[in-house]
Amino acid sequence: MDNHASPVPRFRLIRSLDRKNAAAGIIGTFDEGLALHQNGDFTFGFIDRSGNIRIPHAYNDATSFHCGAACVKDDRGWFLINTGGECISFDYFDDMPFISEGIVCFRKENLYGYATVGGDPVTDARFANAFPFHSGFAAVEVNGEAGFISRDGNMAVAPHFDPPNPGRLGAYTFQDGFAAVAVDGRYGYIDTNGEWIIPPSFKAASLFRDGVATVAASGGKTAITPDGESLFSPVGADIGLFFGGLAGFRPSRAVDCCGVIRK
Repeated sequence: MDNHASPVPRFRLIRSLDRKNAAAGIIGTFDEGLALHQNGDFTFGFIDRSGNIRIPHAYNDATSFHCGAACVKDDRGWFLINTGGECISFDYFDDMPFISEGIVCFRKENLYGYATVGGDPVTDARFANAFPFHSGFAAVEVNGEAGFISRDGNMAVAPHFDPPNPGRLGAYTFQDGFAAVAVDGRYGYIDTNGEWIIPPSFKAASLFRDGVATVAASGGKTAITPDGESLFSPVGADIGLFFGGLAGFRPSRAVDCCGVIRK
């Protein structure tokens, strides 16, 4: 150990759903060398790993950096900045945009569209609803039906599924070449060509991760493989997404304690 090395600064992390009532400190983690920091006057800026202010506290709200950009908000609305604090947006957005895989999902005049973090258009704002890109695809809603666009903005899977439900963990998100989608309220899995891999028969379904997905079948929740085989009999517990072969669970909604299960 180098005894002459500078000590690592101690920062207090804060986790708050209501930032207006939170104490000053770092929010989240260092991303791309910078961390989001809230000042005592409830303004937001960014600091480096040495604790130096790199981007002044000039924003009413902000997100961490991703793909070289961060979403920030002033009195006029949301826009994007780069790690130098320079504005890179082509316009202001109605609400906080989402950055994923170098593409921004934004809302303007109550419609959604996509652009690169450099401001080049991918699609104009024409979708009733839209979600961030994942594995090269993004779910969009057209005339009350859901489909998927590719990174070039073209429709890759025609819209003929139920509209996305944000409350479903990982549904309408491609992972490992599959996406959970619903028809008439029943979920199944399609490939990137829109072909059914597992027919729609579940009350709810999550994305596949490490070859496992959580689904709600008759009798409770279980985990399935890409060929549709269940790993265990349905149980009444509330099971989350599997990561590395493990998932969080709660025995029932009436119980506050949680645990972890293996697939």
